[in-house]
Amino acid sequence: MDFKKFYDEHSEYVARRAEGSRNYKEYIQEISFKTEFLLKVIDQNKQYDSILEVGCANGILIDMISKKLGVKGDVFGIDISEKNISDASKRFPNIQFYEGTIESFIMSHDKEFDLVVLSDIIEHVPDDLDFLKQVGVITKQVVINLPLEKSFNNRNRNYGENDSSGHLRSYSYNDGVALIEKAGFEIICYKRVISIRDSEDMYGIYKTKQKERLKNKGFAKRMFWGFFYYMKDSIIMKNSYIYRKLYGENLYCLAIKSA
Repeated sequence: MDFKKFYDEHSEYVARRAEGSRNYKEYIQEISFKTEFLLKVIDQNKQYDSILEVGCANGILIDMISKKLGVKGDVFGIDISEKNISDASKRFPNIQFYEGTIESFIMSHDKEFDLVVLSDIIEHVPDDLDFLKQVGVITKQVVINLPLEKSFNNRNRNYGENDSSGHLRSYSYNDGVALIEKAGFEIICYKRVISIRDSEDMYGIYKTKQKERLKNKGFAKRMFWGFFYYMKDSIIMKNSYIYRKLYGENLYCLAIKSA
């Protein structure tokens, strides 16, 4: 699979590079939400003098996090997409961006970082374990946002190169923890997050998409599905266990290199 071409041309990433579009506005809300929860597991009493995000897309998340943490030194972003990096460089000239993989970055940069950010990236790389081990070469501390999508709703999803979002595999909570530990890291702080329950903005996006699905249906179907959505949301918003089993969740964690 040509990953570079995939992320250069993927409709979601193209939309995220188009400021002013609705997709872009929703993307900013999602990034703000992810930044909030990444910061909740990061030790904000620590001074970070250098930070790197792998899979930085157009740079918005690494810009938000580095500013919130008050990083005074090097701020780097890596992405395999030439178009993402070009867009990021124009938006944030104060951040150093690199087009390529973690392996090529390590070969061309003799650097270590106080913190590496991995937000929605592990599920996109061909070899997740080797990827995390490579990250351990350049940092002793990593903050991770990992989608835990192994759920009933995704039971028939065709993960791999044909997945529309580029997700090569799915994880349960236990899968994610085992992977991180096998790569030589120890989780010292974590949160299991359900986005539509834990964020008003994300819940708003969720409800807007529901309404869009209803508006083109006939009256009878609109009434039926409207009632169905109401009942479903009443149950899943109150019961985290049921929601996780049906739809999954996200793992946000801070991990340090094991001794």
